[in-house]
Amino acid sequence: MVGAGPAGCAAAYYLARRGVDVVVLERATFPRSKVCGDGVAPRAVRALHDMGLEQELEQAGYRRIRAFRVVGSWGEAVKAGIRRRNCTPDYAYVVPRSHLDDMLVAAVRRRGARVIEGVRAQGALTQTRGSRLGVTALKADGSTFVVKARVVVAADGSRGSFSRGFLPRGGADTECDCIAGVHGRRGGGRRRPALLPR
Repeated sequence: MVGAGPAGCAAAYYLARRGVDVVVLERATFPRSKVCGDGVAPRAVRALHDMGLEQELEQAGYRRIRAFRVVGSWGEAVKAGIRRRNCTPDYAYVVPRSHLDDMLVAAVRRRGARVIEGVRAQGALTQTRGSRLGVTALKADGSTFVVKARVVVAADGSRGSFSRGFLPRGGADTECDCIAGVHGRRGGGRRRPALLPR
């Protein structure tokens, strides 16, 4: 797993829960501060609840938010409530990413996954003559190491340098069954999962 943000941690959590040996590589060290992303929307609340982490938020003093107000630079304000949709609750939270990410990483570690912090995933290794897949990673001291894996998940975010290295720009899939990732786009669109060629 490349990336220990919410998506990478959720994937690592569920894989480890099913008994998969998971290694997560993360460039930052925890707890880390991140400017964006303090709002935890209802779908994310549901995911945290399903992972058993919503109670941890409440025990830490975070309160459910059922309405919000947005004020523009011109002074106009819009107020809205949060509605229940499908299986999501009718509330959200505001949690600093430094706390949320730290909580997610701790949950992943409790499930038995290894999280290696302060390393940069540089490139994916492909299968050649029976060798396994993996990721080459760079330590802070400049040395490199390889994590071998049957599957590599790129969860390094919409600006992640690792996933940009192999996800096609046009969104077309390539043939492979081993490395997958989803790359976000501005405006809410997503590229389809792309696979690293053999």
